[in-house]
Amino acid sequence: AGHAPLVRDALEVPEDRQILCGISFGYSDTAHPANSFRTTRAAVDEVMDWR
Repeated sequence: AGHAPLVRDALEVPEDRQILCGISFGYSDTAHPANSFRTTRAAVDEVMDWR
């Protein structure tokens, strides 16, 4: 994140945690092969700390 130190201090995020963010804009091209790729994912509660 662009302001990770500020966010880390404000939310008391420990140094052993990473601050990540991602934003997607637009519409996917459903015909493009890259958009058919799927991976398994961990449950949100396993990777997210809601504050």
